[in-house]
Amino acid sequence: MDTHPVLGTWKINVRIKGKTTTTTVEVSQYVLPTFEVSIELPSYVLIGESEVHGTVEAMYTYGKPVTGVVNIEARLAYKYSQWNYVVLKTLVQIHNISMGSDGKAKFIIPLGSVKDRITSTNKLVVIGNVTESLTRITLSNSAETNFTKKDEKLQFLLNTKTSFKPGLPYTIKASLTRQDNTPIKAANPIVTLETTFFYKDAVPSNIPIYYYGPATLSKNLDDKHIQVSQTGMIVTAILIPNNTISAYFKAMNHSKRYD
Repeated sequence: MDTHPVLGTWKINVRIKGKTTTTTVEVSQYVLPTFEVSIELPSYVLIGESEVHGTVEAMYTYGKPVTGVVNIEARLAYKYSQWNYVVLKTLVQIHNISMGSDGKAKFIIPLGSVKDRITSTNKLVVIGNVTESLTRITLSNSAETNFTKKDEKLQFLLNTKTSFKPGLPYTIKASLTRQDNTPIKAANPIVTLETTFFYKDAVPSNIPIYYYGPATLSKNLDDKHIQVSQTGMIVTAILIPNNTISAYFKAMNHSKRYD
């Protein structure tokens, strides 16, 4: 066939020993297959970990896995908040990792040389460059993850009211989850709630009020131990004493305090 054929439907006739067979073929512009690259990292990394595991996946747009190799570059991001400035420093480069038959390639980023200097302000940025074997086309993508000191987080929810009426129950809503908001792995976790309320001291009637103002005193209520639901939700009600002017709540889980 010509190198620049007329596009469209072609009819081919084959005649052998007086017998003719006909077939048709479609001639169209060849379009190189395109593919997409994605990188999977942990949703967060605990400070002190020695390595981070990840996966690169490359799939054609029609759903088939890509055959080729991937080059990985991991960078550590340093954020200088006072100048709103981010610096990326190359941590490691890994070359020519073969893609598996499923279009995936696993990799490990070592952190041993820098783990003692990593803080929660750092981020790990991973860049993957996948080169397809057939066409040598290279496509890239990147992903990032944060570092954190704790695997769990205990927090009061935003829909907890910031005002109360003395003498009436006050509902507290909180959650105990992992850093990525998934349920924690501990069985039947218990959260302890400490409550301190503040009130004005009564001024004796025979003392002019301009000599001293009523002092603000505080009192602690009995600690409340609350069972955490399977989804990590914590909901409880506290009866606020009548003379309360403000209250302070502190939640604690396994000696971790959250105000």
